[in-house]
Amino acid sequence: MIKTNLTAESLKVTGRIEKDQKASEWTWLGTGGKPLITFYPDSIEDLAMFLKNRPQNIAYKTFGAASNVLIRDGDCNGLCYDGAFIRLMKGFRKLTIEGTQIIAEAGLPGSFIVNKALEQDLGGISFMATIPGNLGGLITMNAGAHGKEMKDIVNWVEIMDSNGKIHRLTNTECNFTYRHSAIAQDWIVIRACINTKQEKRETITQELHKLIAHRKATQPTKGKMAGCFFKNPSSAQKAWQLIRNATVDANAAINASQTVCVSEIHANFIINKNNATAFDLEYFALQLQADIFFKQNVWLEMEIERIGYYR
Repeated sequence: MIKTNLTAESLKVTGRIEKDQKASEWTWLGTGGKPLITFYPDSIEDLAMFLKNRPQNIAYKTFGAASNVLIRDGDCNGLCYDGAFIRLMKGFRKLTIEGTQIIAEAGLPGSFIVNKALEQDLGGISFMATIPGNLGGLITMNAGAHGKEMKDIVNWVEIMDSNGKIHRLTNTECNFTYRHSAIAQDWIVIRACINTKQEKRETITQELHKLIAHRKATQPTKGKMAGCFFKNPSSAQKAWQLIRNATVDANAAINASQTVCVSEIHANFIINKNNATAFDLEYFALQLQADIFFKQNVWLEMEIERIGYYR
């Protein structure tokens, strides 16, 4: 365990620092131990100050809504990460509109950006409203839905490196592929330019209502869960179909207390049913992965990001 004194004074930051905050308090799955500190920067400049002044042996991991992560439970003291968790929230929610382009900071939810675009009769980005998460995470993982991905609408992305310096990447330089981008682990997306198109407000509204209704009908919206747990192995094979066919899915729980199950609405959503630990959830996912591989000859890659360590 790394021992160091990380305070707002030593780091010369104005944002909030929490020293005993468990990730289970803010992750969608409701799991996770605590890092050395959790830092909530007030602004892009505050984030840069943190990165410049932190001891170089202190690693960091950045989060927004934490809707697509599984953070492990940690050791006997609850410590799950020998470093800092950085959460880009209220200090990263500025938005401006220039013609048909939206410049938005990383802490903004996709649905908020869509609604702000709608106010200016700007469409072409409605799919973002159906994806849980904030802009930074959506871009880093090239999130997508309804046949569109972030790569289809991103003009440029600004990232901050581990030294607090800002770089601008073009869409091509991001090298977007299915649920992946070339944005490095220690780079932090801080803002991006999103391309939209001028449309009639009625047309945009109708599309939004259709997509949101489809999501409510085909995906669970209540309970402790993240987004899809596994990537689709191909355009022709859907992860939820493979999971539905798995024998472990019929059992639906991994232990006597039945803490974990897959959603009856969409099998690629794994639900923390009754105060499951991160270990419970991950073990269940690994069971599914193995069962599908041995019986259906397909290896499902996890879409959810797993972070930290166990006891």
